[in-house]
Amino acid sequence: MTTIIGAAPSAIDTHLRLLEEAIGVSLLERAPRGLRPAGVVLFPSAPG
Repeated sequence: MTTIIGAAPSAIDTHLRLLEEAIGVSLLERAPRGLRPAGVVLFPSAPG
């Protein structure tokens, strides 16, 4: 799994947009900015 802690916010936003396009769901709407742990949003099925 890729570690994204410390990644530039712009890189995270880009990754989220790619995921949104892929799954057709707006992750930013489901988890507003500032309230979402990036790891949980990017890897919702990751154990622990």
